Amino acid sequence: MDITQLTAGLTQLGVTPPDQLRACFYLDKLRNTQTFFSQTMAQPAAPGLGNDYPFVQQAVSATNLLNELAATLDLYVGSLVNQNMQAFFVGNPNTYQYYFAQQVLNSNVNDNSIQQLLQACPITDFALQQITTNFQQNILLACQRVIQDRALIQQLFNDQYPSLTITGLKKIQSTGSDFHKGGKQVLILTFSINYYVQNVIPTWSELKVVYKPSDLEADCLLAGNSVAVNNVINNFMPTPSLVEIFNNRVRAMLAINPNLNLEELPTYCFLPRNSLSGQPAGPVPGLLRNAYGYIEYLGYELYGELFSAWNLFPLGSSDFLIFYLQNEQPIISKFYRQIGQLLALAGTFSITDMHIENVRVKSFQPSFIDLEVSLTDAIADITATALFTGSGGITGYHVNNQDYKLVVPTPNTPGSVFIQRSYEDKYYHNRLWIVRSGRNLVDVSAYWLVAGFNNGMAVMQQCQQNNDFQNWFPRLNGVLVRYLPFATPDFKAVRTNVYINTPGSNNFNAALLATIQEEILYAISDAYDAYALAATPQPDLIVWQHPQLQTDYQNLDIPVFYHRIGSQDILDSTGAQVQVLNPQPITVLNHATPRAQVPQNIATGRTTFFANVPTTINVQQGQVQALTGANFNNRVQTLVGQILNNLGLAAPPNPSVLIARW
Repeated sequence: MDITQLTAGLTQLGVTPPDQLRACFYLDKLRNTQTFFSQTMAQPAAPGLGNDYPFVQQAVSATNLLNELAATLDLYVGSLVNQNMQAFFVGNPNTYQYYFAQQVLNSNVNDNSIQQLLQACPITDFALQQITTNFQQNILLACQRVIQDRALIQQLFNDQYPSLTITGLKKIQSTGSDFHKGGKQVLILTFSINYYVQNVIPTWSELKVVYKPSDLEADCLLAGNSVAVNNVINNFMPTPSLVEIFNNRVRAMLAINPNLNLEELPTYCFLPRNSLSGQPAGPVPGLLRNAYGYIEYLGYELYGELFSAWNLFPLGSSDFLIFYLQNEQPIISKFYRQIGQLLALAGTFSITDMHIENVRVKSFQPSFIDLEVSLTDAIADITATALFTGSGGITGYHVNNQDYKLVVPTPNTPGSVFIQRSYEDKYYHNRLWIVRSGRNLVDVSAYWLVAGFNNGMAVMQQCQQNNDFQNWFPRLNGVLVRYLPFATPDFKAVRTNVYINTPGSNNFNAALLATIQEEILYAISDAYDAYALAATPQPDLIVWQHPQLQTDYQNLDIPVFYHRIGSQDILDSTGAQVQVLNPQPITVLNHATPRAQVPQNIATGRTTFFANVPTTINVQQGQVQALTGANFNNRVQTLVGQILNNLGLAAPPNPSVLIARW
């Protein structure tokens, strides 16, 4: 293949890769994927969709999917190219283009040069193929499920769109999320629909839905619209969701005293499928990966889209931008009262992992999303919710040094041709912005945030006094929640070392499985050092030696772990139990040079992962029943102090100071 053939191939596919030259390493993967979507899926028998294929044809034929795949594959090519360029240019520095013209894209020299380079780096070769397979199979599975669930999705949204008919799947957008549970990713689905305005006027439009290949039962029970899901699955929620219970109590309190500054909180629609609470207690191997569902997409009002064309907001579109003719005072004060109330719920019901990506604003109201890390940990410090500092959900507004693309800063300068990572600020949809002299981020209103938090704690105290939660907690039995023994970046670091760093090193030709095992050994050794210093009885570090981790990493998955409420154990990404022994034998590396493997024992003191049933002990008894206990006021004061400390304040400012920048 030469550059002309490469360009023609990309043009034929309609793909604009991050770098045209590097695309030579995965052009065949893009072609294979186009064939899979346009021909394989159209076949009359599995894996084809047969007569149902036209329903998804527009979505799977769109070039955006191939461009999204190209963007992912490109990240795994850079290390190989850098390593090979370094060897190629020894004693002969030249340009980036020269390397490709002479070493890779010169069919007169060697028609098999691309394959030879990939075969010399088996980890990269494997990664490109596995990513492609994961991408294709995830799209296929989502399409199969959507076709099966089309009528149910219509029922879920029928209240919002009377007489709703979904006519086709118009677009599938990969969120770029990490692979989990066998190569699955979250997708945003856009359906073409028709419905009737006021039951009379036929209307054609679009409906966006989030498809998530995970059990959504916990999210639904926490923040779901119970009427909507019960319309689809009879009696799925015999009690209201947690947010609905809260809102019911808010209405009751306002009926007595309308002057209270209480706010109802938004709920949204979930449609869980194959949820696990109905399964017998214990592990659920073979069933956990079958759970999935659909979530109402928290999109933006039309005027946000229109004003975005005037470049008034860096994120492009939203309805959390306050414009000139709007009175910002009631918008900001209500928003932060709601945030404060949500913070009270998070701190009481142990809703953690609420970083910047998991707070969304629609119609100037905040919602917490991705609630699966919840109902487990004891919350002694409000910072544990992850809502503050850094990428905090209510204090941050962008993240840098997380997502990157590969660039060659000086591709035409001999000897300065190596690929580098280019990090860009990534903005999120979690804060209010305002237009005055320009577009500006609205500061956190500490006064109304604290007022909302105090109100939220008072509302929940009333809930507890009136036994509002007594039927909700039993409904949680057997529900699946996610457990984070280590932060996601810790698990991602191993994958990066295997698939990105190793191909760029002198060990570029290493075998995949041996490399994975080595990196896991380093990880558990570091974890053991921290464990020994902390002297904690919680044996989180044993997950590093759980055998499923090797399989997950071989599939380029980020390992995930789950807990079924009511148990004392955690499960791996397949639903199998993580075994705990007493003592627990592990193997770590010593600190001598050269480092050698050393057997160690962890004194767990038990054969269960948790010492007790965490939802019952930590949440229900430790935090919810404590709402009416003698230490309630002390807990509120402590948490308020932590909130102010995270905001860098000794006390809340005057309530009139809403926009302190100007």
